[in-house]
Amino acid sequence: MIRFKVCGISTLKDIEELSRTDVDLLGIVTDKISKRYVSSEFLRLASLMSAKPIVEVKVNGNLGEMINGLKYANYLQIHRPLSDKELEELTTIERKRIILYVPVEKDQEVYLNKVTKYSKFILLDSPRKGKVVDLSLLKLWVKNYPWVGIAGGITMENIESFVDLNPAWIDVSSGVEIYPGKKDMEKVKAMLKVVKK
Repeated sequence: MIRFKVCGISTLKDIEELSRTDVDLLGIVTDKISKRYVSSEFLRLASLMSAKPIVEVKVNGNLGEMINGLKYANYLQIHRPLSDKELEELTTIERKRIILYVPVEKDQEVYLNKVTKYSKFILLDSPRKGKVVDLSLLKLWVKNYPWVGIAGGITMENIESFVDLNPAWIDVSSGVEIYPGKKDMEKVKAMLKVVKK
């Protein structure tokens, strides 16, 4: 069965409501670069309220500090490609809690092959936020790496195309929003029906 992650949650009401659904993972962005940014205090409160595992999403910062700062979340998603040095740094830590991002672009295939040696928890996503990924390339990559998660401009109008690829998990954000950070529970539930059927 495909797992389902809702990312970019920025209200505690949504944390509470999503915890009562069949959503598998809740994503919270604690990097100020994002318009869905929330504070570490929000993350702490969410961890107390949530019945679901929480993924803390970071983009910038020192890798060691990001990992050491993982207090309130179950997973850390690093939403940028890592340097070779940073990837090597991952070999010294517990990697089961780290999600690595790979941009879905043809020239990133070498990077994808490389990161699979460091983590089996990989998210294939659009290099541009909210834009639909190249589905033909995504199909090939998911076929070669069936344990990956996929994201990138997923909406009710195209969710079935993503489900048909049969990834390990699907990650949505803007496609289930009323505005950045505020989720539409009806859209989430409708998408869940398609993903979990």
